[in-house]
Order: sequence, then C-alpha cells, then structure tokens
Amino acid sequence: MVDPEKTPVALNALLKKSFVHYIDAASLAIVIPIIERGLRERSAETKRKATQIVGQMAGLTDSKDFIPYLPRLLPLVHIVLVDPVPEARATAAKALGTLVERLGEGQFPDLVQDLLRTLRSDTSGVDRQGAAQGLSEVLSGLGMERLEGLLPDIISSASSPRAYVREGFMSLLVYLPATFGTRFQPHLSKIIPPILRGLADNEEYVREASMKAGRMIVVNYSSRAVDLLLPELEQGIFDPGWRIRQSSITLIGELLFRLSGISGKAELEEEEEADAVVAESSRKVLTEVLGKERRDRVLGALYLVRQDAVAAVRMASIHIWKALVSNTPRTVREILPTLINQVVDLLSMPHGDQRETAARTIGELCRKFGEKIIGDMLPILQKGSKSSDPRIREGVCLAVSEIVSNSSEAQREEHEDEIIVVVRRSLVDSSSNVRAAAAIAFDILQDVMGARAIDETIPTLLEALRQPGEGSGTALQALKEVMN
Repeated sequence: MVDPEKTPVALNALLKKSFVHYIDAASLAIVIPIIERGLRERSAETKRKATQIVGQMAGLTDSKDFIPYLPRLLPLVHIVLVDPVPEARATAAKALGTLVERLGEGQFPDLVQDLLRTLRSDTSGVDRQGAAQGLSEVLSGLGMERLEGLLPDIISSASSPRAYVREGFMSLLVYLPATFGTRFQPHLSKIIPPILRGLADNEEYVREASMKAGRMIVVNYSSRAVDLLLPELEQGIFDPGWRIRQSSITLIGELLFRLSGISGKAELEEEEEADAVVAESSRKVLTEVLGKERRDRVLGALYLVRQDAVAAVRMASIHIWKALVSNTPRTVREILPTLINQVVDLLSMPHGDQRETAARTIGELCRKFGEKIIGDMLPILQKGSKSSDPRIREGVCLAVSEIVSNSSEAQREEHEDEIIVVVRRSLVDSSSNVRAAAAIAFDILQDVMGARAIDETIPTLLEALRQPGEGSGTALQALKEVMN
C-alpha cells in the first residue's frame, strides 16, 4: 500500500489466491484500498484485473461486509466500463453482472436506468458500447423476467429517429444473444426485423452494429437462424438497396459456412477444383440441413448476384460461391429450374438493377454452357409462359429475348421452333405487359431470324383476328404491339 508501483503485483497475487473461506471484515479493509488504486491506474490491464477482483469479492465476502464499499467501488467500475480497451470493458461488464446477481438489484436501484440513459445519450460510441455490454450482463444476472419487461422498449429504441440511439440499442442486441445463450432463443424472432432494418440504415456506424448483431445470431443460433433469419436474408439478396444486398449476402455466407463446417477463407484466385472434397461434403450437409429446394434457391441467388451491378456485391457473392462450389457447370445444371425461375422473377421486377443482373446471368449461361443449356432452359420457360401469374409470363418473354440476344445461330438452330411458340403465345396474351414484352422478343427474333420470324408469327395473328370473340381483340392489340 505504501508503494503504488507494486499495485499490479498485489492484484496478481489476489487473483491467484485460492480462498477456502470468506474474507473477514478486517482483511477486506486491507484489500479494498489496493483494488481502488488498481481501478484508478492508467494501465488498462491493471484496471481489468482490479475490476475482475471486484466481481469476485461478491462471492468471497459476507455481503454485509462488502456492501458498504460499493459507493466507493461502483463509480470506478463504471469508468472502466467505458474504457477504450475492449477487454477492460468486457471485464467491467461481467463484474457488474456478477455483483447484481449475487447482491440483488436492490443494492443497485439506479443501475439499469443509468445504463439505458447512456445508450440514449449523444456521447462517444465507446461509452454506448460499454453501456450495452454492461446492461446485457446485468440483465443476465437479473434473469429472463427482467429482460422480457425491457425488451419492447429495447426493440422500439433500435428504430429510434436518432441515429446514436439506434446504434446504442443495436449494440445491445449484439450482446444479449451471446450473454443469455439458449435462454434468448424464444426472443430471436422479435429482434431480427430491427436488425435487418439496421442493415440498410443511412448511418454507417448503425449498419456496422446491425451487421455485428446479425453475425452474433449466426454464431450463437445457426440452426435457428435457418428458419428465422435465412428467409429474410433471401429477400434481402434482391433488395433495391445495394447495401442490403451486400449485407444479406455476407450473412448468408457466414451462415452457410457455419452450417457446412468450412472456413470460407478461400482465395478468389484458387482453382475451383482445389477444394472439391470439402465442397462436396458441404453440398451434402447443406442439402440435409436446408433441404434441396431451399439449398437450390440460395445457391441460385448467389449465382445470380455474381452479375450484380455493384462491385462489392459481386465480389461478396463470388467469394461465397467459390468457397461452397467445386464444380460450377454441374451445380448450375442441378439448380437450373430454380435459377431460371429466379431469373424470370427478376426480369419482371420494376427495378433496373435486378433486371440487368438477370439479363447478364442469361448471357453468361449462353456463353459458358452452349446450346445444351438453351435446350434445358426452354422447357422451363415454356412452362412459365402458361403460368396464371402475368408477371411470370412477362418475365418469360424478357428471358427469351435475352437468350436470343446472347446466343449464336448455331446454339439457337435446334430450338427456334420452341422459341417462336413461346413468343407467338405471348403476343396474344390477355395482359398488355406480357404482350409488350412479347413484342420486344419478336423484334429481336426478326433481327436474328429474318423473314422466318414474320412467317411463323404474323399469319397466326391474322387468323386469330378473323375469329369472333375476345381473341380477335387481343390479336389486334398484338399486331399493334408488333407494328410499333
């Protein structure tokens, strides 16, 4: 106590000491000044050790002997809670949780509200991080009932109009799942919507906190995340906002890596076949965990966004694809029906980025996989052209346009009849949007096939025009579309 330089040595001795009985009041009176000095030290490591001892003291002393020292110790622990060093903050948070759990909330009547105020304050991000971590540990010490009482307010504050409040409470959502563990599972569905909204926030620091919260769910609850988080992320992959697309892809990748047991650290320059054994194993695991339909849908989405207009989105999806897939041609053929349906859906969307992504994907399929892939795609498109959903029928016409534009004469030669049948049927569709899309396809067909496109299409429309009933009116509209 006389030599301050020996404080770290004294703290180390206390941490290593094994106590077989409570520390009596007299001994505690000697120890407390050493702890206080340690909490005031400039060294983050010394403060961390002193804070750790504070937490332990609640279990090594009679509470009536220790409680009188709380007014001296708690303000110092609060200072460590907002220390720039993350390890010091984490130790202070755990110490607060231990104190509350062992001594009861009655000894800390204002603690929870003080931490909530810090989360809502326009102070430094470090202060809010410390408060978030501290509150998560305190609530863990108080139990689920206390958390459940505060959760509606926490979720509401995560969508506050003030960005610093959103960031503070989003940080709390980072720590709560890890602190509570399996006890928090029933509440996962409540916190996922604000986390997903946060991924598209205007403020970068809010987006970063939201991404950390999403990662924490993936790390701690990967199996539950398949049911709760993955469906939302699948939608996010095709969101108009590129930041949501990038965040959704990143989280999907981390979830798939965790489920399949691969690291996801593959370099983009590596040959795809290099990790064939690992990729094949992961393919089987993902099929088992996700089911074939969902696996195909997720892989199809990843393949599509490799053609995204935004470089950051493209690179994220390419990295995940190469880590998971060892044989791209085989995988594409496996998922082709799902992939083409996704292409059709994107082509019928009003957003230009998605339509461009789908168009570039069709182009890549035609270039890389030749005429056989066209033969595989057309039956799927023919089925789609008969769908009851006009959006799908419109998307089919636009997909046919892309196939014709991106394929060579040799590739199309065996499939021209099938292409003409789809376009001809769509030209007399009851939906004006489908007819307009079919007219675009007809123009492209006319450019590449010449007179045959006209000979195979126009006589059919003229014949329909002569027939009585609603069909003649539709045929007239189709001819107008073609002539425009």
